[in-house]
Amino acid sequence: MSWACKGNAMRAQPDPRGRPATSGLLSAGAGVTTVRNGPHQLRIAESGLASIGPPVADRYSRTPKEDAMQRESSQTVRSPRARTKRLELIAGTSGLVRAQISNRERFARLLEARVPRAREQEPDHQETMKNVAQALEKRPEQVGWWCWYFVLHNRVTGHRVLIGNGGFKGPPADDGTVEIGYSLLQPYRNRGYTAEAVKALVSWAFQHPQVTRVIAEAQLGNTASIRVLQKAGFTEVGPGSQRSLVRFEMARQDFRS
Repeated sequence: MSWACKGNAMRAQPDPRGRPATSGLLSAGAGVTTVRNGPHQLRIAESGLASIGPPVADRYSRTPKEDAMQRESSQTVRSPRARTKRLELIAGTSGLVRAQISNRERFARLLEARVPRAREQEPDHQETMKNVAQALEKRPEQVGWWCWYFVLHNRVTGHRVLIGNGGFKGPPADDGTVEIGYSLLQPYRNRGYTAEAVKALVSWAFQHPQVTRVIAEAQLGNTASIRVLQKAGFTEVGPGSQRSLVRFEMARQDFRS
């Protein structure tokens, strides 16, 4: 499996504003929620960023091993999260992205989910994710505007598995436009997960007043991807950035939560 974004043709293409391209996945349903992690309270600010801190007493009572586990736990939750009926979407931090690139076991621990073994990643996608990690290291306040990870969560058994990813191609442009993309692993397609994730990310984006519209592109003839965008409420508006692509968009006034 490759995390390269093939579902709606968002490849590692240069962004005209000088931002690295990223891949993504999206879904329907619920918006972003505040979550707890043991004794910790995750607070999602209006900007979409989260802050977290352990109780003061905890800082002086942990062993070195517990300190290391706490640092990993903090990286897991120090980002926006969105929940739908079946999924949890986790915004990528620089630490998560670096782990995805080079340390699969740590990546799984940070997500608290099983990570299916992937095929060798394409070089252009690897370079894209490195660029995203660098962007988040320089501007950590942009967490949420790059990649998100889609975790399927069985609330009965507690089993969690990473089934795809997606996100945006960077913060809103001057006119308030953001672009999304998505990719889902083959065994989990055609079950409604993609549309579920797309709706959740669109909902998260429109919680930010500066966002005026969300756009996406799909390959001509890719009926599955086009159907996902239509189910999520997008409207076809014309040719895309390449001859083989068609463009969809959703304006703020057309968004229905």
